[in-house]
Amino acid sequence: AYYNNKDIESNIQAAVTKIHQLIPHGSRFEVDTNTNGVEHPAIINVFASIAGGTGSGMLVDVLCIIKKALAMNSLPYKMYPWIILPEVFKAMNQGPAMANVMYNSHGALRTLDYIMHHNPKTPAINFGFTKIDESLFDYAYIINNTNEAGVTFNSLDDIIDVVAKSAFLPANKMGDDLSSPFDNIVAMKQGSTYDILNKKAWAASASSAELIYDSQAVGRSLAYSTISQLCSSMMHSATGGIDDANKFVDDANVLIRENNGHDDVIDGLLSPTPIYTLNIDENTTGTDISNYLDENYGQSKLLPELQDKLQAKLSNTEKYFEEYIRDIMSRPQGKVAAALEFINALNGIVDICLDEMRSEEADFYAKTKIDKQWDSLLNAVPAKGLASLFGKRVNAEAVEVLQAELTNDVICHREEIRRSWAIRFYTQLQDILNKKEAGLKSLKNILNNISDDVKQRLLAEQHEAQAKSKFQLFLHEGDVMRSSVYAIDDSVKTAFVDYLKTGVSSWIGQSQDNVYRMLWDYAKTTLEVSNAVNTTIDDVLVRMTPETVLEYLKNLKILAAPLWTYNTQGFNKEKVLMDKFVVVGVANRDTSILSTNPQFSSFFNTNGNKASFASTNQSDRVYVLMVEDLLPIYAVNNYSTYLRDYDEKTARSYSMVNYLDEKLNNRIKAENFDVMPTKETDNVLLYWVYGFVFGYIHNDDNMYWISSKTKGDPIDNFRYDLSSQRNVAYDLFKSERLYKEVEAKLNAEIARYGKQPIEDKINEIKLNHTYLEQYSQLSNLDAANIKDPKFKQVRDLLSQEIKLMSI
Repeated sequence: AYYNNKDIESNIQAAVTKIHQLIPHGSRFEVDTNTNGVEHPAIINVFASIAGGTGSGMLVDVLCIIKKALAMNSLPYKMYPWIILPEVFKAMNQGPAMANVMYNSHGALRTLDYIMHHNPKTPAINFGFTKIDESLFDYAYIINNTNEAGVTFNSLDDIIDVVAKSAFLPANKMGDDLSSPFDNIVAMKQGSTYDILNKKAWAASASSAELIYDSQAVGRSLAYSTISQLCSSMMHSATGGIDDANKFVDDANVLIRENNGHDDVIDGLLSPTPIYTLNIDENTTGTDISNYLDENYGQSKLLPELQDKLQAKLSNTEKYFEEYIRDIMSRPQGKVAAALEFINALNGIVDICLDEMRSEEADFYAKTKIDKQWDSLLNAVPAKGLASLFGKRVNAEAVEVLQAELTNDVICHREEIRRSWAIRFYTQLQDILNKKEAGLKSLKNILNNISDDVKQRLLAEQHEAQAKSKFQLFLHEGDVMRSSVYAIDDSVKTAFVDYLKTGVSSWIGQSQDNVYRMLWDYAKTTLEVSNAVNTTIDDVLVRMTPETVLEYLKNLKILAAPLWTYNTQGFNKEKVLMDKFVVVGVANRDTSILSTNPQFSSFFNTNGNKASFASTNQSDRVYVLMVEDLLPIYAVNNYSTYLRDYDEKTARSYSMVNYLDEKLNNRIKAENFDVMPTKETDNVLLYWVYGFVFGYIHNDDNMYWISSKTKGDPIDNFRYDLSSQRNVAYDLFKSERLYKEVEAKLNAEIARYGKQPIEDKINEIKLNHTYLEQYSQLSNLDAANIKDPKFKQVRDLLSQEIKLMSI
């Protein structure tokens, strides 16, 4: 940081430039022009641990670099360091690494406190690469691991989470309602309202908590449960597939049965009847017989017709098979399982038909090989016809036998061919069924995987719904848990069919991602899921009893308690009350039950400050942000422990150092600067009053000033301006030890003229009560605002002065 400060500075300037750039075209954001004429400054949050070694001091470096960078951009801004105290780390780590965290923290806080107490009228603070002549920040947030309600947080993740949210909540709509309290803090700080004795207050703390009803988580959980049940319903069928299979086989549009007396396939492929009958007579030649046999069962003659009819039969069967699959897979229940059962039953029928075809084919093949004596007769038939074979007279009985044998041979061959092609049909149909079955089994595996996956996702949602952060309360846990027992009804399954339109059959061959996406797209449209997603946290709170709501608000207040504790160690004589500001972020403050119901709207009021309600437009949660201010840093627990650790290590000549800059450290020591308050000596107020009475302190043009040989300008009659506000002028009079000069001047007067003249004047003022009107020199600014709460310290100081100068 030290050696690269120029690069860091350039990066910060680049970030500032980026802030002023126009929002890109098409962005989902737009500039909020509804500012009521008020220019909102940039808010700069700087997060730092002060527990480390080198790192404990980097906060000062970074603050200096930021101020230098912003000085060149004239950007109005407010800067808030968020300082993480060492207890956060000690709660999570032990051993040597934690040995010096308190020692280091003391060094960092002492340096910051010295800078915050720096008087601009004195020489600037030389700090490494820069000079510091004014406060580095408005005020700082101090973060410890125990909050004001006594809750201790042992997880660094929790601390990181709440610090981030507490810092950035003001950047959203809640910021509109925070601007006024924050401005008030700055004004009160400038008026020294929160100071204790001579110690300036610059430490605040904050925290936030959320009451969440994550309707999206409930919706997701119900969607996962719906998907799981849909997968289950698709993979379990209440009926076998035999009824669908028989219906399909005997469907008038299909007709593929070859058992129980049916010849649907073979009749569709080839007629058993010969194409024509050859009547044998004495003119019948061997060529006639050969042509007859070829026409009736010759391959060259029948093959084209058989191929066409087989293909037509297969195409038709596959067409209606797909229709049956679509129909079965469009039913509310079963789907994949029912389709698989249908295919399984259909394969059973095909197996029966195949067995019958093979058996009959073998029988007819055998018949064509029996009693072939006539073959030799036929082969002997000369071209001149049968007359030459039988002589002058034809043997009628022999012709009749030949005629019968010839017809029987043709019929047997045709029956054999019909069954052979039926076997081809069934074999190819089996391929179609098996391919579809493989696709369905793959889909079933996908559905099984999806079912297992969404069950795991549901478990993850249930795990996430159990609030692990100590800054969040979940209202949705019960609803997420109940989603696992949510049961979809038949209407959901029926609507699923209507939603898909193309049916589940179109999923066959799809990837798991696509199938999951289609299931998810449907599940999220179901009424139960839609209702869950559209449930707001206000809907949930309205359904609760007032007692239950108040119990949640009570827990929210505990979790949102500022992350610090403090102890003014008896120095707070005036019992200065700190301010605590609470802003509650609700979806719409005009309609939210928390902001409109008086029983709840006053719950977060604190220290006389009324809680503010801001509209966040976030319907799933309620934010509570608490800011408490301000204290001198010494009063923050456990600064006294850090100081004790420092004193102990210093006393034994501890070899390490816990300061950042040697020259700065020497200056702090030379000025005897102490983080702890210095109790006022009784004569400070006395010499403050005597300063006005005897003309050492003056007011003109609303500026209190003193003639000081040590601080004033010799050219201007040693004038040294104090402040335009009386209490601030008094603090400077005290811290710069100017009362010593007044005391010295009065002692010089007494030495010259004696005590009596001084005592006479004092007694006269007391007797006539003329201090306020004749001597106090109350400025016009103080006089005009003396009853304003912001000028309470002016009023209190003036009251003490008058009491001192009264009998």
